Amino acid sequence: RPPSQGPIEPLPMATGLRACVYRPPMAREQPGTDAVGVVAASTTAVLYGSAYVATAFALRSFTPLTAAAWRGVVGCVAVGLVILASRSPALRPRGLTGAAILRLTVLGVVGGPAFLICLNVAVSLAGASITAFVAGMYAVLVAIFAIPVLGERLELRMLGALLLALLGAALLGEVQLGGSIALGVGVALLAAGVFATYLVLIRRWSALHDLP
Repeated sequence: RPPSQGPIEPLPMATGLRACVYRPPMAREQPGTDAVGVVAASTTAVLYGSAYVATAFALRSFTPLTAAAWRGVVGCVAVGLVILASRSPALRPRGLTGAAILRLTVLGVVGGPAFLICLNVAVSLAGASITAFVAGMYAVLVAIFAIPVLGERLELRMLGALLLALLGAALLGEVQLGGSIALGVGVALLAAGVFATYLVLIRRWSALHDLP
């Protein structure tokens, strides 16, 4: 056998004798990285972060409501093209019950116009950087909303994260009571709550009603 390349294990023979046969050691599988997933995650992060800056530029020419409407139209066209080009059966239209259609409508309103209008108003009042910071708190709010809706447990670190995020928003914006920035922080927090509600509802309803 090659030196230092593995143990010699006895192999039973039909005659009752035992022969020694070299068995090379098993190669350890290295954890692989999905290149497509990395690119998709990176692209999503860039688009999500740049959306606040793009919203600030759009609000120079449009009102918050108009900007939300145009963003919704562009999003509908983009999603429609993806559905038409996709071969996945999960994205194809299928027969849905009335309850499923109603829940899809609620999800579309909450995750679309309701969130976008709140987001645009917050950017117009508090600016892109503060709005991005406060609206990013939706991740903490999801954990809190999941307690009554999904029956998940509350962790103290979630409450701590929420308090720290609120304190950070106040320090970042130098919030003063009665100022427009304070109002913008409040609207951004509302936007975070709306988006967190959307994520919790879609998790609850998608499995129960087989939503696409």
